[in-house]
Amino acid sequence: MLSQEEVEQHIAALDISLFNWIPSASSLDDRRSFLSIQGAVAGRKAAYRYLEIGSERGGSIQPYLLDSRCTGIISIDKRARTQPDERGKIYRYRNNSTQKMLDSLGGVSPAQVGKVTTFDSDAGDLNPSALPFRPDVCFIDGEHTDKAVVQDFTWCLSVVTTPGLIYFHDSNVVFRGLSSILQRLTESGVTFHAYNLPTSVFVIELGGLDIHKERHILELLVDNHRGYLAGMHSMAHFRSFSNLPILRHTRLAIQWLGSFLATGPRPHRTYLK
Repeated sequence: MLSQEEVEQHIAALDISLFNWIPSASSLDDRRSFLSIQGAVAGRKAAYRYLEIGSERGGSIQPYLLDSRCTGIISIDKRARTQPDERGKIYRYRNNSTQKMLDSLGGVSPAQVGKVTTFDSDAGDLNPSALPFRPDVCFIDGEHTDKAVVQDFTWCLSVVTTPGLIYFHDSNVVFRGLSSILQRLTESGVTFHAYNLPTSVFVIELGGLDIHKERHILELLVDNHRGYLAGMHSMAHFRSFSNLPILRHTRLAIQWLGSFLATGPRPHRTYLK
């Protein structure tokens, strides 16, 4: 069992061994980004509280569970057996129960599992007054559709403290939803900063929290090619598919037909002899 001093040292070093107990559907760079966010928030607030949407087995909760500076954790997960996705797939989740997650977290830190409050629900169906506290940090990793990510963000915005922070996983999948969110924030005059961290972690700072000034976050932003290129490569198969000869020629034919219908046939020229 790690002491609090050891946990803080692991977080400060971005030591991803803090994710070793429960599998997490995240890349190694994702986990370093998660820890950089957690460490930066802990550096700004002596005590902080965490909420996440989409916990599954609890892999992303582990570092927050171990850190006694995090005084409360809320897990919101509808525990649906299937979920739609912007990648055109239906993702299936077997044996996905809150109790199994809590049992796993109890194995990570029996002394701190009691600070976890769970809700088997969509966030949008949950009355904010039911929460035991207002979180300082919200993590959105639920249904990966543009519509769902906008709805989850809107709900989190209504409960997060100010200054506070909301961040997302798989930003390369729900980028249109993120664009909509940023447009709404801009139009409403909310003070925020937004940026991507490797591999696919999208951060929105609210109310001047400004963790991007912390060393680890700044280092990741300076070398932001890792997140950018990873996002581009994640969509490379769509580009390869759309450039198959049959599809490319079909697009050209449709383009020609559209131009023809818009302008009509060219008139015949009359030549004087």
